[in-house]
Amino acid sequence: MSGLGIRIADGSFIDNSWELTVHVTDLNVERLLRVTGDTSIGGVIYKLTEALDVTVDWSDHALWWPERNTWLLRTRDTLDASAVNAAARLHFTPMHKPLHIQLPDLQIIEVMVDFSSNVFKCVLILGRELGIIHPEELSFLRKPPARRRDSSRLSARSRSSATLNNNRRAMNNSSSLRSSSTHGSSRSIEDGGFTQPYSVIVLPSTYSTHQNDSSLSSNAFTENPYGSLISLENSPAPHQAVVAGIHRPRSYTDKCWINSGWLDSSRSLYEQGVREFDLALLRFKWFCFYDLNTKRDLIRINELYEQAKWSILSEEMDPTDEEAFMFSALQLQVNLQCTLPQCDLANGGDITDDIDAALNDLELTLEGGGGGVGNGTGTLSRGDISSLPELCDYLRVMKPRRFKSSRRRLYCVFRDTSLMYYKSRDDRRAAPIDCFNLRGAELQPDVKIEDQRFKVKLFVGSSELSELSIYFDSEEQYSRWLAAFRLASRGKTMADNSYETEVQGIQVFLKMQHRKQPAVDPNAINIQPADYVAQRLFKKYKPKHLATRILEAHANVSHLSLTDAKLNFIRSWQSLPEFGIAHFLVRFRGGSKREAEHIGVAYDRLIHLRGGAAFRTWRYTSMKAWHVNWDMREMCIQFDTEDVFFSSPMANIKIIHELIGGYIFLSLRSKEKNETLDEELFHKLTGA
Repeated sequence: MSGLGIRIADGSFIDNSWELTVHVTDLNVERLLRVTGDTSIGGVIYKLTEALDVTVDWSDHALWWPERNTWLLRTRDTLDASAVNAAARLHFTPMHKPLHIQLPDLQIIEVMVDFSSNVFKCVLILGRELGIIHPEELSFLRKPPARRRDSSRLSARSRSSATLNNNRRAMNNSSSLRSSSTHGSSRSIEDGGFTQPYSVIVLPSTYSTHQNDSSLSSNAFTENPYGSLISLENSPAPHQAVVAGIHRPRSYTDKCWINSGWLDSSRSLYEQGVREFDLALLRFKWFCFYDLNTKRDLIRINELYEQAKWSILSEEMDPTDEEAFMFSALQLQVNLQCTLPQCDLANGGDITDDIDAALNDLELTLEGGGGGVGNGTGTLSRGDISSLPELCDYLRVMKPRRFKSSRRRLYCVFRDTSLMYYKSRDDRRAAPIDCFNLRGAELQPDVKIEDQRFKVKLFVGSSELSELSIYFDSEEQYSRWLAAFRLASRGKTMADNSYETEVQGIQVFLKMQHRKQPAVDPNAINIQPADYVAQRLFKKYKPKHLATRILEAHANVSHLSLTDAKLNFIRSWQSLPEFGIAHFLVRFRGGSKREAEHIGVAYDRLIHLRGGAAFRTWRYTSMKAWHVNWDMREMCIQFDTEDVFFSSPMANIKIIHELIGGYIFLSLRSKEKNETLDEELFHKLTGA
């Protein structure tokens, strides 16, 4: 048997065994294990734990192969099947490690997460821990670099924290929540654009209770195990250093840099270069928010409100001045209501409210679309059920190049999903001057209440979009026509029972922008405009004027409760033209090789942008297939009318594929409360 220790030329032993080097990160030691190609991964772990002779629970440990950037998690696979040879140097390391996570409200928490599972499952488990319902709408985002010119320097990340400190891990497993002042004073956000220390809330480890849970259902995310240990229903003011480090995009290209940082949902954190104590941003990635419930969803509503608020304050969204003051007024109302006692919607409330709500939903479901002809303001009359409702009125129309950019007052008729216009009402029996089908059209509202300007830009067409501007005389007229245009762009008519709801939502949005006398004494409240409006407004208004305008706008929303103020903020955010559009820099096949172009990925369409305006639009409803050509790093999408090919010089093309596939997946959710998320289907639709 002594001959078994004799080595041959290739370094292996005469019995075909060889030595495998394994580094144990917890103990910072290495062991040489005598193995063969037939040794299983589980056998290697067994040999290693026997060789260490340390009484420790190794159940959370696994083998990591740094050179191949992969986990060896299939314990029954052999070393030959895993392509592991004598040149490999494996790490035996915990799968659950501490990670710093910045929530949408900018709070930074430290939690133990599974670095070996894919990001999608990791976010689902984290959502359950935090009490966020429907966490499938969120994902992890890398912190954008402070400046694009420094991106190459910032991408070379330091790995000084790769070796765990045993004392620090013991602190992470503490059973109580405490402020991490010990390392908060010595640690700064990596790639964060600022170097000031930030405080971290350390949450107790709970992974042992769910690490083997493979069935994550939608109704499972209802409890926050940390209870009152962390405030998520109403967020505290973030650290000033964190606010100072917010990325403030100055152009569409800057927005592209933000979206290029999304992590791949099908790969683990470790495989994407994320290490323990690194900072990851938890953000809503897919902007189709399912079943917001004011009794069960207080945490989700608050986090949505916070992400919407910071997207406006950081100028990621660009509302008009009046809209900006409306958002600041809602934010002020939220802050004021947070200081007052609120009724417990989650545990209290009258059961009759639930019954009334259910009856209202049933009434809307059973209410069929009527017919009739609109009057001057577009008010619908419910008449013959066999006819479709329509709007007709004199409107000012401007179509560049045809009318030489001048407005013409024409008689417009909107029926089904088509807009037609004539010289006068008497010409309606003849052929119209022009007719546009608004199915799939892009809408860009342009409203200024003070000047009584109510305008909607329409971008219509199948290949290249034609621009058409419509001017309205009143809020009532604008609300009804815009609601009809929005439904038509989604392939619906005014006969749909959501038409009146759409009209009311637009009217509420406009009403909140009116100027009124302040409802609170300006001397009784100290408003810091910098906390409520974007920096660009300071170039147009003095701080005292900004505070006055905020209080005037607040008079419209001073009656709202805390939850209603947040919901109105979210709904108004959803009404902005830029809402939910993720920007990417791309090059189309056959296009210019010198200049990249922009596309926007929305919840229902793909938009080709030029100069910030929609140039072409492709709806997902007309999409047949989509995949990635990995040899060319090119996205290939087949639509009913054409095939689209593009690559991205800035982002991993998989990010765009995953966004589209994720929206398709989320659109398949039904109202079954006990529905189990189909993770396999998600990865099939997003896996490229």
